Amino acid sequence: MNVAIVGAGQSGVILAHLLLNATITVDLFTSKTAEELREGTAEVTQLTFPSTLHAEQDADLDQWSQKAPHFATASLTARPEQGDPVGFTGRLPQRGGIAVDPRVKMPDLLDLVERRGAKVHYHGVTVSELDWYARTRRYDLIVIAVGSGELGALFIPEPHRAPGRRRVISQVYLAGMRPGAADLEVTTTPHGEVFRIPTLTADGPADSLFMIGDVGGELDFLSGAQRPRRIDVFAQIRQRLHRFAPDQHARCASAELLDERDTILGYVAPVARSPVGILPSGGPVLGMGDTVRPLCLTTGQGWAGSTAAALTYRDRILAHAEAGRPFDTGFMHATCQAHDEQFVQPAQAFVDMVAKFWSGQLSDADQQRFHTAVRDPAAADAWFAAWDDPTLFATPA
Repeated sequence: MNVAIVGAGQSGVILAHLLLNATITVDLFTSKTAEELREGTAEVTQLTFPSTLHAEQDADLDQWSQKAPHFATASLTARPEQGDPVGFTGRLPQRGGIAVDPRVKMPDLLDLVERRGAKVHYHGVTVSELDWYARTRRYDLIVIAVGSGELGALFIPEPHRAPGRRRVISQVYLAGMRPGAADLEVTTTPHGEVFRIPTLTADGPADSLFMIGDVGGELDFLSGAQRPRRIDVFAQIRQRLHRFAPDQHARCASAELLDERDTILGYVAPVARSPVGILPSGGPVLGMGDTVRPLCLTTGQGWAGSTAAALTYRDRILAHAEAGRPFDTGFMHATCQAHDEQFVQPAQAFVDMVAKFWSGQLSDADQQRFHTAVRDPAAADAWFAAWDDPTLFATPA
């Protein structure tokens, strides 16, 4: 059996490894070499929660947990416009999780998948090329794991799904930030969220400061900027920390940027799409990960969702191949539906809860869950266990 995977992000490259482990022949297409990824600009810091880390270890993919700073404890602080902040600290399951700069992790995984036997094609792929592959039946299945450009346009938007509204994000990687009471810190405000994430970078352990806010809101210093490229992102973040996360502001007083390339400033607008794309000749291709099921960055579930998709897709591909059934549109819709049920729907419920936190629309059950976590350390641990496994948010508080 031959499978083509277009895109070497978390979902695509993990799926490639999982299929190789099952002795499936894999061709992986990516527009950047490992060295180009290492030398690239910063990407949004992604959390590898305990369940995701365990899945990577099961697939013999964990190359970083011995070097990366672990986050075994996490804190959540709610800071209203008026009144005192309220929050709690808890422990994550198992040994906790890690965060690895994508410029470290993704090229490592790309090098490894090639050493393990995947044929890696270092060039972009056009719709016409994919159409030729489909017409000549070069592959039994084509999976698309890139969400932009003409390939992303193969997948029709599904407006009835709402993974999240348009937000503005900013991020810096810092050296010299003083540690806090918890390994990982989240501050939520009526204007957005602030994350401090211990991260393994190419220069060693560092801290990622990440903000996500409403467009035009108090955490947005991009809208209306006359010269966006000249914005001092770290200075602007510090200015907002002083008001919205003063404890983190104080601890980064002596911190410095790792590198001028280590800043991010931009907009994100996740769009859910149909999992099946149709090529000009009528051949179907299967979308996965952020291509069709992006998740709002507010909850840090990005790589968890990508890994969950790879696991589900692997299981269904192997079962379908063993049964000798065709990889048709019915298979593709059912595969994405399985991922929706197992991960996307619980994760989206978590996203919706976060979005409602300051709106006055938070359910009585979620309000009770939060206030119980403030009082009860076991409930705080349960909250962060549900951050690792969003299906636990469906369990009554």
